[in-house]
This record gives sequence, structure tokens and C-alpha cells, in this order.
Amino acid sequence: MNVAIISSQSNKELKSSLILKRFFSSNLNNVDSLIIVKKSYAKINKDYIQESLLCYIDHLFCVVYNFLLGIIYKSFCVKYDFNSRRFMRISHIINNYKKNIKKIIYVEELNSDDLKDVLIERNISLLVLAGVGIVKDDIISIPGLKILNVHSSVLPGYRGTESEIFALADAKYDLIGNTVHFVNNKIDAGEILSIKKFPKDKLKFGISYIRYLNKVLAAENLFYAVKNINSILPKKNNINNSVYRSRPTKDVFFNAKKHTQSCV
Repeated sequence: MNVAIISSQSNKELKSSLILKRFFSSNLNNVDSLIIVKKSYAKINKDYIQESLLCYIDHLFCVVYNFLLGIIYKSFCVKYDFNSRRFMRISHIINNYKKNIKKIIYVEELNSDDLKDVLIERNISLLVLAGVGIVKDDIISIPGLKILNVHSSVLPGYRGTESEIFALADAKYDLIGNTVHFVNNKIDAGEILSIKKFPKDKLKFGISYIRYLNKVLAAENLFYAVKNINSILPKKNNINNSVYRSRPTKDVFFNAKKHTQSCV
């Protein structure tokens, strides 16, 4: 099986980077190529800043934690490797794991003839989505190609973007997590391969942390699904039991925040 991973230099670069780090820091040697959709719009927005800040705080916490342990054990030797932690840019992944990346290919747009030609020419049988937009029929219909995505909540509950926020706003705690599923011509409606539920004891740390940690867990879940794809029996994704929601309003965020506080 020839596997390609496609990522995007966009507002979802944090999600892309976490997924790419999980794959290329391993010895999963059937990844044929890394395809990158070139940056087409600004990276900076409120959500990106919050989640990136959490990454840096995570680094700082680990440094302080190791330093305090050094004091406790009367040793001031701080052993901390930033490269072993989480990355925030695709360029970091390429620079640190280039020996594990067989081929890097850049395309201008996601649903383009260029991408279609690359997938056919390289005989890709599994395309892994790592923080890109909606894949359209021209790509989905390529003969012999399967496409995997990781969705930000437990399917079939909430489909659409930022679905973990809607689940939290409705106090559907069992639906907070992520789902690896095949991609078809309906949004978040393909067969399910793997579900990872969010740890309930972490809900009390707030919306930004939930979104950040869920991305970390999603990267692990996606890696697991690809590694074991031949032994996993896909399950039906009954979209009749789901709702489609996108772009949460201020009221939705308010209710989500309220429900995180109730978890304390």
C-alpha cells in the first residue's frame, strides 16, 4: 500500500504539524510522499494564537518540571529536548525528520488537476488528510484510492467544523474526542475506523486546552488507524443519528465554557 499524507500551510498548520510529527518520527516506512498545499491565506487568527500559546506553555512547563526535579534530587542538570515535544510548523517537521520523508511535493490547491496527477502517477492507494479542507469528487473518485480523515468529535454525533465545541456546549461529554473515518462525497459521513474519546478529567482545563489536546490525541489516533488499517473492520457511520453544525456562535462558545467550568 502506497500512502501519501497531505497537509496545508494554512490556519490548520498546527493540526497538520502534530499529525506529521507523529508519522515521520516513527518507522512507518510505507509513507511514499508528503504533499503540501501551499499557503493561500493568513495563518494568524484568535484560535491559532491561543493554541500556539498553549504549545509554548507546554514547553515551558516541561523545562520548569525538569528543573524542579533537579532541585529535589540535588542535581541541576536540566535534560530537556525540544525536538521530542510538539511542533507548531510544517517546516519544523521537514527540518527535523527529513531523513524519514521520501518525497515532498507542493501543489497550489487541494482539489486541483496537479494533485490528481500526483496521486495517479505515484500510484497512491491511501491518502491521509492532515489538516486540509474538503476533498471533492474529482479526487475521491480516483480508482483504487482511499482517503482517511480524522474528525474532531465522536461520530456520528456532530458533523462539520469545530464539532467538539458543539458537543461541549450541549454537554454531550461522551461525544468529545476524535474519529478516524474514510472520506466519501458527504461531509464526515464515511465508514469509521477508530474512535478516541477525550479524557473527562481534562475537560476542566478550558476550551483552548481541549481543542489543543484533542489535536494531539487525533494525531495518535490517525497514526494507529493507518498502521493497523488492514486489520481494522470499518463500522457504519449512521449519519441519520447525527447533526451537521459549523462555525459556532458566541452563544455556543458561552455554553461550552460554562460546561467546562461545571467539570471542575
